[in-house]
Amino acid sequence: MAVKLQEKNIPFTILEQSPSLGGTWYENIYPGSGCDVPSFLYSFSFFPKKNWSKVWAKQEEILEYYRDLAAHFKLNSHIQLNTKVLTAKFDEKDNLWTVTTTKGDFKSNFLISGVGQLNIPSIPDLPGRELFEKPAFHSAKWDKNVKFEGKTVACVGNGASAIQILPEIAPLCKRLHVFQSTPSHITGKGDYAYSPVQKAIFQLPFVATAYRWLWYWRHEILWFFFKKGTNENKTFTKLVVKEMTEGSACIKDPEVRKKVIPSFAAGCKRVLRADDYFSTIARDNVTLIDERITGLDKDGLVTAKNKYPVDVILFCTGFKATEIVSSFEVQGTKSSLKERWEHGASAYMGMAVPTFPNFFILYGPNTNLGHNSITFMIECQTNYIVKVLHETVEKNHKKVEVNEAVFQKYQNNVEKTMEGLVWTAGCASWYTKNGQVVNNLPYSTVYYWWKTAFASLSDYVFK
Repeated sequence: MAVKLQEKNIPFTILEQSPSLGGTWYENIYPGSGCDVPSFLYSFSFFPKKNWSKVWAKQEEILEYYRDLAAHFKLNSHIQLNTKVLTAKFDEKDNLWTVTTTKGDFKSNFLISGVGQLNIPSIPDLPGRELFEKPAFHSAKWDKNVKFEGKTVACVGNGASAIQILPEIAPLCKRLHVFQSTPSHITGKGDYAYSPVQKAIFQLPFVATAYRWLWYWRHEILWFFFKKGTNENKTFTKLVVKEMTEGSACIKDPEVRKKVIPSFAAGCKRVLRADDYFSTIARDNVTLIDERITGLDKDGLVTAKNKYPVDVILFCTGFKATEIVSSFEVQGTKSSLKERWEHGASAYMGMAVPTFPNFFILYGPNTNLGHNSITFMIECQTNYIVKVLHETVEKNHKKVEVNEAVFQKYQNNVEKTMEGLVWTAGCASWYTKNGQVVNNLPYSTVYYWWKTAFASLSDYVFK
């Protein structure tokens, strides 16, 4: 967004709560932290990196990429670090946003949220947490001071973060208990380091771009497998289960092998990517537990059947993903965003909300993906938002707001389309709130690109 604003000579300030830029890749420093989208696809088209070390990059390299991007485009001078946004309120008299932060107030003509969907850690509210005085922390708040050697460790959750952490810490632990609520579909990455020859080839004209597009289409084709109840989804599910069955053959206990295979349609929950999860569960010092946790005591975790004394508890329990843009209060002309979204977040193309003038959202409601790269979506959104802002500034308008009827028509179509997709198949996932899928895009990214690239500005009211 900053790069595109700069291109249009629109002044901007970035408010960042952390001591450094990087967002997810600054905060998630747990062992094994990395992306489940291929490196060449998890980068911006306007700033290609041709020397990625691996097919699937790790946290340190991704963070370095974003720091290089900020330096290349001279963005650092625009970033206010250690500045946490508390509230934002639109003033109808002067058509300005007042953004209150830990470092004072900022006035702006426009406000763009870039906090995304996965930024507030979700920790289950278990009875007795105060009784357990040993280390207990969320994967996104990793405690570097905690050592795992010779310890009995409990990992609560087995999602995207857990399957990266467990292979790293299992060899260190005396005993590792993995608490699973429901299994996830897992496919292999086939990760490997790029050779010097491959890296040299990527430097040739158009090679890196072509390779990036190859990865894009390999992922985009998966969209057709996310239609609920179709032969395509049934085939996809069978293929994934077959791969998981073969991969989990290393687990000796047949009952444990059954526990790691989901019974619902593939894609209903997030499909995970890992090469070493099953071999980790197969270790002699690792126990997979599917008992419901009822609370904690001074020694560890308590279930309906057993007590599990541990030295450390890791909460790999994801984020408050459905509570979009909830890390600060946003007050529009008629209500707060929290009040408007009481029953579930929604926005026009995931970016604009009626009665919230001059306000836009990156990675907002119904823009998460189950099959492709979010950076592609962010580029689509950035180009779209800048187009609207540029029109507003060039025509000397003071206020721009999406038309309520346009929004409602779009939202009705989102909900209707969503009914035919696998995310409404009935499994427990972080995609839904009050029965409504508020996170995921119900369209292909090709369709979303077309909608944003050729959208009509008549969808908005300019004043």
